[in-house]
Amino acid sequence: GGVAFGAGNLISGNDSTGVNIFESTGNRFEGNLIGSDITGTAALPNGHGILFQNNSTGNTVGGTAAGAGNTIAWNTLSGVGVFSGTGNSIMANSIHSNGGLGIDLNVDGVTPNDPDDSDTGPNEFTNFPTLVSATGVYEGIRLIGSLQAAASTEYRLEFYQSPNGDSGGNGEGAAFLGFSNVQTDGAGLVNFDLTYAESVPAGVQITSTATDSAGNTSEFSGNVEFAAQLIIEIAEAEVSENGGSVEITVTRDLAGDQPLVVNLSNSDITKLDVPATVTIPVARRSVTFTAGALDDSIADGTQTVTITASAAGHGDG
Repeated sequence: GGVAFGAGNLISGNDSTGVNIFESTGNRFEGNLIGSDITGTAALPNGHGILFQNNSTGNTVGGTAAGAGNTIAWNTLSGVGVFSGTGNSIMANSIHSNGGLGIDLNVDGVTPNDPDDSDTGPNEFTNFPTLVSATGVYEGIRLIGSLQAAASTEYRLEFYQSPNGDSGGNGEGAAFLGFSNVQTDGAGLVNFDLTYAESVPAGVQITSTATDSAGNTSEFSGNVEFAAQLIIEIAEAEVSENGGSVEITVTRDLAGDQPLVVNLSNSDITKLDVPATVTIPVARRSVTFTAGALDDSIADGTQTVTITASAAGHGDG
């Protein structure tokens, strides 16, 4: 394979393993279709997609260069299995819809994390991150979580989305979202709060991997469901009842290919005239409307009105 257009191979339709690496080192697998048809959109499965055996060490599946990622999908067993060997990096691929785990260390199902990541074995049984939440913010997607692994060690964290996770709750990574380099403290812990400017559909599953400085990539982490979010911005904090009005903007995370109908609720309909709904148009992130103050001819001082925005598949704003 390779990163250039058309350089990749179609490795599909094998009864056993698509790529079987046996006692080998320094191989690179880039830009290939493994388990799909030539379009990359339909199944033509192998058993395992890629399988590392007999102390195969220092190999790379995908990588950091543009175009290096492979599509490894629809295989009946694991997407990438590391049965033996260390330093096998699995980065920035599209891995999804496999019968087994997307990445399987020891090829025996999910390997639980250990407190200080001191266990040894395939890819040193590198611990995977723990994701706490994946929510929409104005800039894109916000990911909060932690990694408990080897002390004072640098890791590359990669994040992915998939329509579905594995049945056991750990992810596969259909689409690469981004990465960040982090370093654990003396107790082996690093907490992260990261934002990526990516458009993510509501309800998809978010997962992650960790790769240490020696190139050992973990299995996929447990999934969290992405929760899209609405944001309300009000131009003025106060408005007068005597003919006053205020501009209000409702924003969704990122522009979508469908309009979004937003329902508006008003805690005091005698004070502020707010429409029941507004619509964010196709390819737009926000809509702005005017709410007019209502004069009830009562001198009742400063009153508080709360406006809430809600829409299908989004958290309230």
